[in-house]
Amino acid sequence: MENIPSKIKTICEYIFSLPLGVPHIVSGIALISFFGQKGIGKFLLDNFNIDFVYTVSGIALAQFFVNLPYSIKTFNQSYEMINKKLLFSARTLGLNEPQVFFHVLMPMLKTQIFSMWMINISRALGEFGAVMMLVGVTRMKTETLATSIFLNMSTGDFDVACGVSIILIMVSMITMFIFQRLMKKETKKC
Repeated sequence: MENIPSKIKTICEYIFSLPLGVPHIVSGIALISFFGQKGIGKFLLDNFNIDFVYTVSGIALAQFFVNLPYSIKTFNQSYEMINKKLLFSARTLGLNEPQVFFHVLMPMLKTQIFSMWMINISRALGEFGAVMMLVGVTRMKTETLATSIFLNMSTGDFDVACGVSIILIMVSMITMFIFQRLMKKETKKC
């Protein structure tokens, strides 16, 4: 990361931070423009039979896209806290860059990466705007917990919508509890 020129790093930061500054419904429109039949989506569908529009794989893509900036920022902040002398020492002991990455850096960041993964899963479960725009809301096909709340509220099934909301709240509470425990444990190590 430190070897990337600052202008390229700045441009990448702006591009990857873009989903933070726009409503998720706009992110969904961007995804449908890019992965739809007029964008790269036609090439992917024609050559590899990969389709993201109105499919379950589109749900994963939309959730990944809106959570990517959080992952990158968390990873960068964790990376900045690493003692770079340890990485340099590993190189002087004969490890090449992939070995330094997988055998030194990743073990040092495993708690932060796991925490980042948990928070992103929790956030992804609640994603609505980008998912709704890219895959639509079809019951039992492209229905997620968040879109289920929308569907049930729009059809007057308030009790079901409340039940699904409680499930989302419980998942978020459990995720945050585990995250807080991991961070306390990691702080005690330092």
